[in-house]
Amino acid sequence: MLEQVVSTLQQKVQSLEQKDISKHTTDILALQLKVNTVNDSCSICQNNLGDLESKFKDLEMNSTLLKDEKQKLSQDVTILCQNQSVGNIGNLKQQVQAATNRVNQLEYSNTVTHQDIIALSKITNQNKLDIITVGQNLTQQITSVEQEYRKKTQNG
Repeated sequence: MLEQVVSTLQQKVQSLEQKDISKHTTDILALQLKVNTVNDSCSICQNNLGDLESKFKDLEMNSTLLKDEKQKLSQDVTILCQNQSVGNIGNLKQQVQAATNRVNQLEYSNTVTHQDIIALSKITNQNKLDIITVGQNLTQQITSVEQEYRKKTQNG
């Protein structure tokens, strides 16, 4: 009779161990999915950041070229005005003004792109922190499951 009671208790302990472990396994899998999602999001943000940095460099280069062109045009207008050899200085002034406007537009675009890069950098850093937090939580839960399992196997 005592052997029957011991056998029944052993079966109940095994059943409880399986239930508890399967419960934690589900939690671990859910956490792992969250970690994977955050990792994917972080990768996308890093790719976007690289694209934006490349575009920003292109805009900076265009801005520099336009500034140089504006300066040359301004010098040409000044020389032409001094020589008084140009019949229609108004046209040159319009061209200089158009170049100035384009430079101003590029400078504004550079500023906006720079702000986008900063925002993506902050998002990327936050995603990294989220990954670390999820990883720590996952490690703690795994450790907890292992400890519970050891206790039950030692007591069983």
